[in-house]
Amino acid sequence: MKRNSETILTEWLVINCQMGNEQALEQLMSIWYPKLKGYAHKFIFDKSAIDDVVQDTLMDASKTIRRLNDPSAFPKWLYQMLQNKCVNAIRVQSKHNKIQQAVNEQNTELAENLDKDEEPVSLDISGLDAESQQLLYLHYFEEFSIPDISQILKVPEGTLKSRLFNIRKKLKRTLTGERND
Repeated sequence: MKRNSETILTEWLVINCQMGNEQALEQLMSIWYPKLKGYAHKFIFDKSAIDDVVQDTLMDASKTIRRLNDPSAFPKWLYQMLQNKCVNAIRVQSKHNKIQQAVNEQNTELAENLDKDEEPVSLDISGLDAESQQLLYLHYFEEFSIPDISQILKVPEGTLKSRLFNIRKKLKRTLTGERND
């Protein structure tokens, strides 16, 4: 990176941040926020996801800036942090899309296999949050046990059982047309 007034200002602000100056931190973040947002926009196309990734990056940077040994390395360090957050966001979105696609394919397959005399039952789980869809997919479509899912998702078994119970209850209300009074 070229050494110019912005680079020198960034280094000075980093040093002041490391000494605990909150105003320097705010100024540093206001300088780098638009740059990070522009960079994240090249990889992620969902505006709310971009905001989340940039905000997470800046929060992590503010918490760990004291560990940065070389203030001139700040831009590289910050962009590396942002890059990792972008990759994680893309992975999560990709996983969500794969789960949704698998569920849609399963619904299509089930509908095709029903006899013409039977009334087709369509279970739309698109209204469920991503975690619920993921849990349903792993448990019912991939047929993982609760202990296996617990290890995969790093969530306690009891929590998974409770979530599964609540999801089933919600889906049953949806199928039977009950209200959520």
